[in-house]
Amino acid sequence: MQNKEGCVHTNNNPWRGDKRIKALKCFPVIISVLFIISITILIVPDRNLIPTSSGATIYVPNDYPTIQDAINAAKDGDTVYVFNGIYNEDVVVNKTINLTGENRDSTKVTGSGGTNVVRISADYVNVSGFTIKSGSTTITGLVIDSDFNTIATNNFSYNWVGIYLRYSSGNNITGNIMFGDGICIIGDQLEHWNTHNIDISNTVNDKPVFYWKDQTEGVIPVDAGQVILANCTNVIVEAQAITGVSVGISLGFSSNNEIIGNVISSCIFWYGIGLYHSNRNNIIGNFVDNGRNYGLYIQHSSGNNILGNTLSSNGDSPGDYVIYLDYSEGNNITTNTFSNSLYRGIGLYYSNGNTIIGNDFQNNQHDCLYLDFSSRNNISVNTFSNATAGDGIRLINSHGNYIIDNTLTSNAGRGIWFEYSDRNYIKGNNASRNFIGIRLQYSSSNTIENNTCHRNGLQGILIEYSPVRNTVKNNTCHRNGGSNIYIRFSNETNIVGNNITHSGYYGIRIVESSGNNIIGNTIFSNAKHGIFIVGSYGNSLIRNNISFNDESGIKLEYSERHTLRDNNITNNKHGLYLYRLSHNNIITGNTISSNNNDGILLELSSNNKITDNYISDNLRGINLSFFSFPSSNNVISGNNISNNTHGIRLSSALNNAIMGNNITLNNLDGIRLFFSSDWNGIIGNTVLSNGNYGFYLNNSTNNSIYHNNIINNTNQAYDNTNNANQWDDGYPSGGNYWSDFDESSEGAYDEYNGEGQNILGSDGIVDNGTIGGGGKNPYVIDSDSQDNYPLIEPNKNFMILKQGWNLISLPLIQKEQNLTKVLKSIDGLYDAVQWYDITDARDPWKHYKVGKPYGNDLFELNEKMGIWIHITQPGDTIFFYNGTRLTENQKIALHPGWNMVGYPSLNNRDRTSALNNIDFPSDVDAIWTYDSMTQRWEKMGPSDYFEVGRGYYIHSKVTKDWDVPL
Repeated sequence: MQNKEGCVHTNNNPWRGDKRIKALKCFPVIISVLFIISITILIVPDRNLIPTSSGATIYVPNDYPTIQDAINAAKDGDTVYVFNGIYNEDVVVNKTINLTGENRDSTKVTGSGGTNVVRISADYVNVSGFTIKSGSTTITGLVIDSDFNTIATNNFSYNWVGIYLRYSSGNNITGNIMFGDGICIIGDQLEHWNTHNIDISNTVNDKPVFYWKDQTEGVIPVDAGQVILANCTNVIVEAQAITGVSVGISLGFSSNNEIIGNVISSCIFWYGIGLYHSNRNNIIGNFVDNGRNYGLYIQHSSGNNILGNTLSSNGDSPGDYVIYLDYSEGNNITTNTFSNSLYRGIGLYYSNGNTIIGNDFQNNQHDCLYLDFSSRNNISVNTFSNATAGDGIRLINSHGNYIIDNTLTSNAGRGIWFEYSDRNYIKGNNASRNFIGIRLQYSSSNTIENNTCHRNGLQGILIEYSPVRNTVKNNTCHRNGGSNIYIRFSNETNIVGNNITHSGYYGIRIVESSGNNIIGNTIFSNAKHGIFIVGSYGNSLIRNNISFNDESGIKLEYSERHTLRDNNITNNKHGLYLYRLSHNNIITGNTISSNNNDGILLELSSNNKITDNYISDNLRGINLSFFSFPSSNNVISGNNISNNTHGIRLSSALNNAIMGNNITLNNLDGIRLFFSSDWNGIIGNTVLSNGNYGFYLNNSTNNSIYHNNIINNTNQAYDNTNNANQWDDGYPSGGNYWSDFDESSEGAYDEYNGEGQNILGSDGIVDNGTIGGGGKNPYVIDSDSQDNYPLIEPNKNFMILKQGWNLISLPLIQKEQNLTKVLKSIDGLYDAVQWYDITDARDPWKHYKVGKPYGNDLFELNEKMGIWIHITQPGDTIFFYNGTRLTENQKIALHPGWNMVGYPSLNNRDRTSALNNIDFPSDVDAIWTYDSMTQRWEKMGPSDYFEVGRGYYIHSKVTKDWDVPL
């Protein structure tokens, strides 16, 4: 194809193949034109040669000493003729005149320090015959803010821009020689780009300027000084070496062009390659370096492919970028290398839906990637490293972006930093060895998932001042200098399933934040606390595994209304530490074991509920300790506390309720009160086989202690308070069960009832021991402390299981029916559970085998089931069961055949009364049970009893509901 100048263009592309561009047929024509221009320049008029003009001619400095004075005096149509000399002034041409220099080499305008040396604001101005040189690369030589001007045969050198066409049209630029600057066009209308006449008589650094407009195809000749495409399509710009110009390659309103394999360096004004309102271009394999502002500038341009380019050392001040996208969408920026920028790597401003994949960002001074008001971009598999004073990725007011599988390392600031940015998805990134790994501020509904945050100087993940609904999920955060995850002044964050280890301070730290959910995390070997919560309320900590932290597994300080449930807290200094005004928290269902000091420690913390936890092998199971003011009004109930040094320890603790706990096999005391721990209620606990005292009370008064099972402790009780504590609840409620006072050989009888125990008939309270014919027989603790109404039998919430198979039922209603939770107190002591479900004809046997990876089909237990449990431990295994006490008859559905059922009742009953509404033998004709003590089956006869806690096989002949009597 032949262009306007008669040059033949080729579409051969050496970057994409082995072909090379052929020599241009028009090269002799170009040489001839340049020669004619050179001869013209040599013909220089002297001071007496006056140009022809339709208007008046004003001479500088003859008529006026300065160019500007002459322009001010001129009228439209006049000529201002400037003789040779150096004019240190800024010139504004605001009239339609001819501004003519005597000699382009000797008539010099150098400026006086303003922004522009010459500015044209009027139309139809002609400027010729000058050298315009600012002496500074921060000042523009000639700025045109108007239309239809002619700029001819001038010299421009080392300005910021030689000729700057700014929102103008129809200008004629010809015969200008430029060194170290060039031509720059800016405008948001097509006419600002494609209505000029800029021919190849203009040169930059002794190379022609190629300005093509309205061209549909072709190849830009090799060795261009500068390339400008205006309203062009299918043009190839390839293998150019452009250096030391204002801008390298410019595209305005040009689409489907290819910019391939060019080397563009030291652009001193704006960009190496610039796109304005230009779509679907391919910018491939270019090398752009040492540009002053931008390596690549893209404005209002979409669908461009920017592939495999190397952009290095571009930008020298704040606001500069290697690549900048302004109101540009759907561009593909892939496998480029961006390095050594003196400011930022890529900037996006109001640019949405772009793809930034597989790029390498290295050694940029500030942010590698910066998004401002830019949304729905895909930023994936990039490397962002060594930003010496900035961040890997920074987002401001940018929403719905996907940031996936990037590597962000060794940046002086943050790996990723969000501000005022919502609904972003951050997944699979490696944010390591930065100052902070990932930081969110004032941002909501973001998802941070499956990232690795490793060895960052301060936090791994930091969320602050963020209102609601951020999710931090399945991340690995380890060996960060401060906290692995830090939440402050932020609410409703979900922190789920993260692996959090070896931080310099805290695994998770939460400060003045509410409604956060911390669920299913593994928090291991952090230098201080696993989870540390300060000044916060209403957070939930559920199913976390927290171990081997140097201080507390969980510490709450000035924090209220938290729920701590089903956590596994082991091998820390303290398991759970409530410190200084941490009130109204719920601590339930946790396993807290093998902590060096306390399983649960409360200091100056009140109104907390500590229920149904499994607390073992700590120095102290639960410790309410003195710190300035007591911990009071706490409820400690339903816990299994075993194998600690002390089970429960109270120091200066007041008005606490300790109820229904199983406190067994602790090395020293089961329950220890000292240092004025007064007015506490200790009710319904089983205190069993503790190594020193079951109860130890020292200088603590007005405590109520009753309905406890005090069994087989080395010493049952100690109380040195001169009868200042109440060891029973009066008659008929009674006192405690003492295992060393339940046999007649020990003086324990139950033949009488009544407050004076002098009415014939038993009432469950020990009587008639040493006083024949009635009278009270108290359990004596010491000379001044006694239980006046000791119980003859224990209040049972446990049963004894034997090694091998045991057929049992659960005497309490199981609201929590999960099998492993129901059997929590014997965890590790059984290996199989099974039940026969008569309603499943194909597969009636349901099994749970511990450690079996598949095939289990029994996951829930309830009080209506007969249950087989296989115990692996020799001897007696104490099974403590939880649940709600029965208050009404329970119904069990019987079906024809063998039914494996429980016996949910409060009382043992003979066969007839226990069957209640079931007739034997017309409805039921056989009942069997299994005695684990003898390892034998037993068939039930009419005088045999149904026993609470046993399971039964009932052979039914009918379908009928059995109404089990209370």
